[in-house]
Amino acid sequence: MLDASHNLELSPAQPAHDAQPCGSYWAVCQTHPQAERWARDNLDRQGYATFLPMCWSLRPDRAIPSLKHRVERPLFGNYLFVVAGSHWAPIQHTRGVLRLLMANGKPGRINAGVVSTLQAIQDLPAPPTPWDPGTPCSLATGPLRGHPAVVLSVRSQHARLSVMLFGGLRQVQAPVAWLVARD
Repeated sequence: MLDASHNLELSPAQPAHDAQPCGSYWAVCQTHPQAERWARDNLDRQGYATFLPMCWSLRPDRAIPSLKHRVERPLFGNYLFVVAGSHWAPIQHTRGVLRLLMANGKPGRINAGVVSTLQAIQDLPAPPTPWDPGTPCSLATGPLRGHPAVVLSVRSQHARLSVMLFGGLRQVQAPVAWLVARD
């Protein structure tokens, strides 16, 4: 749960950010479990400005747990930022929204610099990761040269691969330098 101890500086006395309408400020909206995108979309449809910080993570495949997929998920589970003002009451009754975090009977104000920083970080390009899990490849050298493979994971300079070998899928490790892209 987000509160003042998470350095988001909830306080009713902070000034609003210049880019927002007069009397408006960023507030934290708590959503129902796994309803962050739904709540954001519903708030956007009502005309509220929102920000849902996202990040990338690896999740296991449902059928093959050793296979990982890169998925985008909310940075703060069950929370998003919304620009609140004098008409904030409808926010609490929006589908997907559980409640606004309050301070002195009004939505707690978030330092606009915190939200601006999160937005700037969100816009940075992701570092190149050519060997994401699930990427098809083949080995350019070594005893399994030319064999088609699929990347399972990469740690440091070695990749764990799944290779069709001797009539079945086998897991092998190989240096990342030995991998070449496959169409």
